[in-house]
Amino acid sequence: MTMFLIKLVLQTRKILKSALRRFFYAIKLTLVEIKPATIHISL
Repeated sequence: MTMFLIKLVLQTRKILKSALRRFFYAIKLTLVEIKPATIHISL
Protein backbone atom coordinates (compact mmCIF):
# COMPACT_ATOMS: atom_id res chain seq x y z
CA MET A 1 0.00 0.00 0.00
CA THR A 2 2.76 2.44 0.88
CA MET A 3 4.60 1.61 -2.35
CA PHE A 4 1.42 2.47 -4.25
CA LEU A 5 1.17 5.81 -2.44
CA ILE A 6 4.83 6.61 -3.08
CA LYS A 7 4.44 5.77 -6.77
CA LEU A 8 1.31 7.93 -6.94
CA VAL A 9 3.08 10.89 -5.31
CA LEU A 10 6.08 10.59 -7.61
CA GLN A 11 3.87 10.42 -10.68
CA THR A 12 1.83 13.41 -9.52
CA ARG A 13 5.01 15.41 -8.95
CA LYS A 14 6.28 14.50 -12.41
CA ILE A 15 3.00 15.59 -13.99
CA LEU A 16 2.97 18.83 -12.01
CA LYS A 17 6.56 19.59 -12.97
CA SER A 18 5.94 19.13 -16.69
CA ALA A 19 2.74 21.17 -16.44
CA LEU A 20 4.59 23.99 -14.68
CA ARG A 21 7.36 23.90 -17.27
CA ARG A 22 4.81 24.12 -20.08
CA PHE A 23 3.05 26.97 -18.25
CA PHE A 24 6.26 28.98 -17.80
CA TYR A 25 7.24 28.30 -21.41
CA ALA A 26 3.90 29.70 -22.58
CA ILE A 27 4.38 32.78 -20.38
CA LYS A 28 7.88 33.30 -21.78
CA LEU A 29 6.60 33.03 -25.35
CA THR A 30 3.83 35.51 -24.59
CA LEU A 31 6.30 37.98 -23.06
CA VAL A 32 8.59 37.65 -26.06
CA GLU A 33 5.68 38.47 -28.34
CA ILE A 34 4.40 41.31 -26.16
CA LYS A 35 7.76 43.03 -25.63
CA PRO A 36 8.34 44.14 -29.26
CA ALA A 37 4.78 45.45 -29.33
CA THR A 38 5.30 47.57 -26.19
CA ILE A 39 8.62 48.85 -27.53
CA HIS A 40 6.86 49.72 -30.77
CA ILE A 41 4.16 51.60 -28.85
CA SER A 42 6.65 53.50 -26.67
CA LEU A 43 8.52 54.65 -29.77
